[in-house]
Amino acid sequence: MRYDPLLNDATPVIDALEGLLVIVDVNGCIVAWRSCLHGGTGWVDQALCGAKRWWDVFDPVDPKKFSRNFFRQFVRNPVKVRHVTRWCNPDNKLVFMEWVFKRMPDPSGDGFVVMGMGQDISSHLAAQLNLARQNHALVEKNKVIACRYRIAQLSVEPGLAFEDRLRQILETIPQAFRYAQAVSAHIELDGISYKTDAFTPGSKRLMKRVSIQGKRRGRVEVIYDDCRIDAADESVTFLQQEKRFLEAVARKLALVMERKEAREAEEVLKEQIKHADRLATIGQLAAGIAHELNNPLADILGFAQLVANSPDLPEQTYADSIKIVQSALYAREVIKKILFFSRQTHLRETTANVNALVRDWLGFIQPRCAQSNIALVLELDPDLPDIYGDPSQLNQVLVNLVVNAIHAMPGGGRLTIITSADAEGISLVVKDTGTGISEEIIDKIFLPFFTTKEVDKGTGLGLSVVYGIVTEHGGNISVDSRQDEGSQFTIRLPFR
Repeated sequence: MRYDPLLNDATPVIDALEGLLVIVDVNGCIVAWRSCLHGGTGWVDQALCGAKRWWDVFDPVDPKKFSRNFFRQFVRNPVKVRHVTRWCNPDNKLVFMEWVFKRMPDPSGDGFVVMGMGQDISSHLAAQLNLARQNHALVEKNKVIACRYRIAQLSVEPGLAFEDRLRQILETIPQAFRYAQAVSAHIELDGISYKTDAFTPGSKRLMKRVSIQGKRRGRVEVIYDDCRIDAADESVTFLQQEKRFLEAVARKLALVMERKEAREAEEVLKEQIKHADRLATIGQLAAGIAHELNNPLADILGFAQLVANSPDLPEQTYADSIKIVQSALYAREVIKKILFFSRQTHLRETTANVNALVRDWLGFIQPRCAQSNIALVLELDPDLPDIYGDPSQLNQVLVNLVVNAIHAMPGGGRLTIITSADAEGISLVVKDTGTGISEEIIDKIFLPFFTTKEVDKGTGLGLSVVYGIVTEHGGNISVDSRQDEGSQFTIRLPFR
């Protein structure tokens, strides 16, 4: 009863705060109390009944030494400092109490007691915590938005090289994640990898595929390094917004790849157009020169043959006239190739059988191969169907490819001719085991007048003529060659 005056004086304040008032002696024992806590006072009376120390009742969760030391310090030096404790109510719900203490004279006249007023601040702290979480969520969301915007800029920024673009995207990715300092990123496109510094595989991994038109072309992934995560929550997981961000990055990478391939295809098309223009110009020029040379060359050949057939010619004169005839015949073949190349010879379309063309030329091919120590291997499809085409021009294709193969094997080797058919057309393959074609010139072999042979050994028109004839027949030609291993020319001709 002796503490009632102290309790009565402070009751209005406690009622207004919906708090708790305790009287504590200098040893920390609770000697009186009054409760206006929300939800009734019965459970408070039960909790405080008996001689209990203040820190044992109101700080059972945290280590008691903090509250104990605080109280003892206050008894020695009474300063106005607020102190927060936490305890559990009967519903086992954690309650946070904020305390303010004041020293009061003991009504018994012996020393002093300590009056403590406690207020339940659980709702206030919960609101603050919720606000902090919302603020943190907004900060994280803004990080993701900023990174998505930066990556969108990088994906279309003009004048930026492809690899530099990927590097900058790679460096931007970790900045969108909660613990950016612990995130490593990895981009793999078409088997080529790009990684951030100190990239190490880990258990906390998030990966998204990069696909173009349904075909997988690579992946983008991020990994948390457990050793670099400074977080109270040890079970770090990826947020939904982080997963959506990585999906967006994968889509942007696919767009970057598509734009790169579109630019490359455009450059190839430009080169093809330039090449076609050059060929057209060369073809017109070559056709004009060929026609101009044809008539005087015919006169030279005719008169040289007349001289060679004259009786009683000196031996040297006869030998010289024969050389003139041979040179004129060679020149006539060159002009014929020029006319083939410039399309001045008309396509005489009829049925043609490639197997028959090969067999017709066996009498020419076999002696040349035997003379050069070359084994001739024929793998002809016995059921090869006919195609529509010009037999004489297709014959020119076969001759040029075989002659080139023989020239590529000066020390002997093996020449293989293969024919086959499928539902769309036929294939003709001429394969040798010769010197092969270097990577530096393989893209130039179908250009007119390009040759690696010595002067008077070739005109550089053979393969360009082959290319022109095959193209005019609606087909295509490809080459696979390795130096010192040989070359394989494959021609595809449609049935049409």
